[in-house]
Amino acid sequence: MNKAFLIKNGNSWLVKVQMSVISDNPVDLEFTSGSESMDIVSTSHGFIKSGVVTLSKGCKNLNVDLEYIQDMSTLNCDLIYREPEGDRHDILLFDIPDTLTLTRFTPEIRVAERRKTDIIYKTEWELELDMRGDIYARVSKTGQPTYFALGDMTTERGGNDFVFPAIPGQPGWSIPKEIVWMKEKDYRGEHVACFELVKVDHQNILYKIPISNKLRIDRFPKKERINISQFRDPLGLGLDPVKWSISQFSNLPVYAS
Repeated sequence: MNKAFLIKNGNSWLVKVQMSVISDNPVDLEFTSGSESMDIVSTSHGFIKSGVVTLSKGCKNLNVDLEYIQDMSTLNCDLIYREPEGDRHDILLFDIPDTLTLTRFTPEIRVAERRKTDIIYKTEWELELDMRGDIYARVSKTGQPTYFALGDMTTERGGNDFVFPAIPGQPGWSIPKEIVWMKEKDYRGEHVACFELVKVDHQNILYKIPISNKLRIDRFPKKERINISQFRDPLGLGLDPVKWSISQFSNLPVYAS
C-alpha cells in the first residue's frame, strides 16, 4: 500500500513516503508539491542524485524521507521507468495532512514506576513483526504517541537499538534490513523485538517494554557479496568504479562527491 504521512523531526517536519515499486529495470522517482521540487533527505533503497531517487530495479518496501514544505497539502511522485523500449511515466498523488492537526500527536516518552528492581508500566501498544526481506511491524493495538525501539532483548535502550516515533493512525512501519546489518554485530542474544521506550522519574535511562513477537537474528537475510558492476545508471549503463563504491553498511552504491 502506497502512503505518505508527516513525522516530527526536532522542531521541523518530514514527509515519509512508503511505497512499492514494481519493475525489473531501473526506476527514477521525482517528488514535487505544486510547482516546487521536494528535497530528499534519505532513501531506504537506491541512491539520491540531483534531487532524484534512482533504483536499479523495483522494490516492495521503499521508504523515502522528504523535507516538508510549509502549508503543502499534496505530494506528487513521478515514476520514470527506464525500460528497453523507452521511458514510461506514472504519477502517484498523496494527500498531506495539516501540521496543526498533527501537533497533538507529537510523540513523547511515557513515565513508568519502579518497584524495587522492576519497571512497572502497562503499554497500550501491540505490534506484530514479520520478515519480508525488510522487517514489517504491523499495529495490532494502538496507544498514545510515543517512541519505539527495534533491538535485542536487553532491558535498557542501547546503541544497537533503532528508535523511531509511533503516532496513532499508522497501520505499521517498514524497517529496512540494512538497519539490522549495521547493528547486528552488537546484538546480545538470539532475538530482536520491538519495544516501547519509557523513563522513570527524571532519570536519563530509557527502559524497553516489549510490545511485539520476537524474531530470530540468524534468520535475517544475509548480506550478499556485491560488486559495483551489478548496478546500472538510469540509462542502463554501468557505474564508473572510480566514482562509485559499495557502502559497507547498506551494500548500495555510494557516489564519491
